[in-house]
Amino acid sequence: MKVGVPQADGSLKLEPQASPIHIHDLYRHTSGLIYGGRPDSSSLVARQYPDGTAPAIEGDTQAFIERITKLPLAHQPATEFEYGFSIDVLGGVIEKVSEQRLGDYLAANVRGPLGMKDATFHPTEAQRVRLARPFPNDPLTGKAQTIKLLDTPTKFDCGGACSFATVGDYVRFGQMLLNGGELDGQRILSPKPCII
Repeated sequence: MKVGVPQADGSLKLEPQASPIHIHDLYRHTSGLIYGGRPDSSSLVARQYPDGTAPAIEGDTQAFIERITKLPLAHQPATEFEYGFSIDVLGGVIEKVSEQRLGDYLAANVRGPLGMKDATFHPTEAQRVRLARPFPNDPLTGKAQTIKLLDTPTKFDCGGACSFATVGDYVRFGQMLLNGGELDGQRILSPKPCII
């Protein structure tokens, strides 16, 4: 991949990556991958990126990876934090290594052991009617607002913005973190390195 560097004349210069993107760059959001489609996405690089949930609605994991690797990075890897598609790519890495869909891996190793009964990437119709929804109009701007993901099934389990859960599920996950990686006698996280 290349790094997009905005120039004074409004053009975008593509420079080589100085270092590879490491796993820790993905979970720290220092990979250089960003989200597009945000109101503040005024940079030339950000305008080339899709919004956060569009890839999961439009195609599968492989199509997402192929699309994202053709885009310039917003920053050299490991140099700047910027929230973006890093966690989605990390989900793809988990799928490749575990040879399972991300949702299946998380169900077996995190959600199931924690008793997160409603956590899913693919809500049922019964779950969809319970989803929290935004106000029809933004209270600050008055503009209409919707969240397409609430009514559109995804085609792949994107790790960054496509997971659904109840507050109770999220509290169980948070309590596990507060307990140092364990809840109700189930060890979920460990300081030891693990193999997926």
